[in-house]
Amino acid sequence: METQVEPGVQNVICAPVAIATLNRYLHLKACIDSLAANKLAPYTEIFISLDFPPTPKYESGYRQVKAYLEAGIQGFKQVHVFYQNENLGPGGNGRFLMRKIEERFDKYISTEDDNIFSQNFLEYMNWALKRYEDNEDIIGVTGYSQDVCWHHTGSSVQILNNEYNAWGSGIWIHKRNKLISIFEAGYMDSAVRKKSFFIKLLTKRPDLIPEWLRLIRGKETVTRRNGKIILCDVTLTMYMLLENKYSIMPTVTKVNNKGWDGSGLNCSEFDYDQPEMDSSRDWLPLEKDIIFDASSNARILKKYFCKIKIKRLKNRICKK
Repeated sequence: METQVEPGVQNVICAPVAIATLNRYLHLKACIDSLAANKLAPYTEIFISLDFPPTPKYESGYRQVKAYLEAGIQGFKQVHVFYQNENLGPGGNGRFLMRKIEERFDKYISTEDDNIFSQNFLEYMNWALKRYEDNEDIIGVTGYSQDVCWHHTGSSVQILNNEYNAWGSGIWIHKRNKLISIFEAGYMDSAVRKKSFFIKLLTKRPDLIPEWLRLIRGKETVTRRNGKIILCDVTLTMYMLLENKYSIMPTVTKVNNKGWDGSGLNCSEFDYDQPEMDSSRDWLPLEKDIIFDASSNARILKKYFCKIKIKRLKNRICKK
């Protein structure tokens, strides 16, 4: 089923990478090229699902992506491409890939088609997915890290208890299924009404209070589609805040999101400051430098997101 990486590269089992795409050829190619530059690329399987265009405006970009995929992608152990005959939407397309991956793997890496990665991204992700597989307090691994001065002692990995970022993330199938069951049972609708939840948002992530208010009112938003709470980075962050769960995040980002050009679904055109990406070729984890106390870093993250929120509000006002 899964292939053991040869000794001398890294003694890990490579997780597959899932990429849902539609019409952004240049974004997708840059994403694929950055992954192919990783040392573990020849031992990694890529799963790509090309959604069917929902309206004519997507058809030109769709044809470009289709031609690119049909020409073949090199540099990986195997590339699995699926062409949809009807529009599944971003969520449905992602769930399609998850079902395909579940047939053979117990963990995977997921990315949108507008992310580019450092050359040690796959090593870092596979290392963390193996190391923390049995730790139920850790729900996933993220490749992105905000451009802030983290408090650490020279580590290249730390655990943050109030942030989940989906710009290149790794998760275990059994943990994802558990989370899906929790959310389907109405966890979020109940949790948002707890006083302790509001207090944690107020003290750690006040920038999420507007989203909390929308959830309270039952509005359709990034966290609720067709009346159902969806599993996304915002709902997972809220869940981790309340339940004291964690995700693994690097102190120097291994991902940059190139979707802030107005071409995507969630990221509008915005003057987003991309942090400098990790330029190291190899991933060298030091076990003694793993930091589990994230209290000081939580304060740093709180300030960071508040500044971002204020900047976006200013931009919107100026545009009007």
